[in-house]
Amino acid sequence: RLASYLACGIGLVLIFLVSQNIGSGILFSTNRTMLSMPIVLSFFLMMGIKSGADMPVAPEANWIFQMTEHVQRKHYHTGFLKAVFWQNLLPLYFLLFIFFLLTWEWRTAVYHILFSLSVSLLLMTMIFYKRVKIPYTCSYMPGKEKLQFYWIFYLLGYIIILGVINSIEERVLEHPINLLIYMGIFLSAAVAIRYYHMRFYYPRTGIKYVEEEEPPLIGLDYQTPAYKNMD
Repeated sequence: RLASYLACGIGLVLIFLVSQNIGSGILFSTNRTMLSMPIVLSFFLMMGIKSGADMPVAPEANWIFQMTEHVQRKHYHTGFLKAVFWQNLLPLYFLLFIFFLLTWEWRTAVYHILFSLSVSLLLMTMIFYKRVKIPYTCSYMPGKEKLQFYWIFYLLGYIIILGVINSIEERVLEHPINLLIYMGIFLSAAVAIRYYHMRFYYPRTGIKYVEEEEPPLIGLDYQTPAYKNMD
């Protein structure tokens, strides 16, 4: 699954590259295709991780987590995000930094990577927003994403957001002093979401161990799942 998502991201970047009329110099100019490369790759990387983590690689470990669940449930989810950042996102940006150092002027490469990394951190926080499942152990219920119905809206929203981010970064590269301002905005938003999770959401929400099928009809006697009702 991760390889499939990464292939989609790389394919989208290649489509952007070949659709430009800049010629071979496209790699050495700060055009929107090059600016969007880290965001596109990091987005598909994290979506691949999210999709793969929903698959039960070790279902027997589910019982271990249920028997040893600690009241500080936030640590389960914080550990997963740390692993995504240190083992996946940071190595990707290290490779991208080397690539941009070889193609751009070093200051531009540094500004670009710092800006894109701050955006990716906010993106990671939003992708794993209110995630309450232990990765690779929870049971899997296929078809809950309903991509066949909403993929066009996801695609349009992604293109619009990517265009806005590229416009902001063009301003940053024109006036590098704006880098700290926009990085502060993105990182502050990510910290605010994480604070809400750690302070309010996770203490009141249990861990989801079993993926439940959505009922076709909800009656008055429908019981709220345990992971949604911890009060």
